[in-house]
Amino acid sequence: MRLSRWIVVLALLAGLFVRGAEPMRLRYRIELLSNAQSAVPAAPGAAGTEHSFLLTQEKGNWARFNWPLFRAVPGLSELAFQARREADGPASMQVRLLRQDGSEWQSGTIELAEEWQEYRLKATDFR
Repeated sequence: MRLSRWIVVLALLAGLFVRGAEPMRLRYRIELLSNAQSAVPAAPGAAGTEHSFLLTQEKGNWARFNWPLFRAVPGLSELAFQARREADGPASMQVRLLRQDGSEWQSGTIELAEEWQEYRLKATDFR
């Protein structure tokens, strides 16, 4: 049985897509691990935004979607994004940050609802 979840990372949308006569496509590769199957642009997004990402996975013990590395933004104090799940989709998720030195930081469990919700994570939310 296929499960999917929608994730919107509003701060990244503008730079992640290439537009033109062709269908929209990602400029960056998203690594798919374990039960992760695809990460594709989809419309509409949350809170009136034009686009989101549809993350699809097979039912199983875990799936991981590794986004590309982006330069640090001086003065950035929190990560904000909107997310939701489909009715039969995963009920929770975690966000992981990978630093250039290879160290990985993980958020606590984020409970997902079927409606779009905004989430904000500060550096202290990662361990």
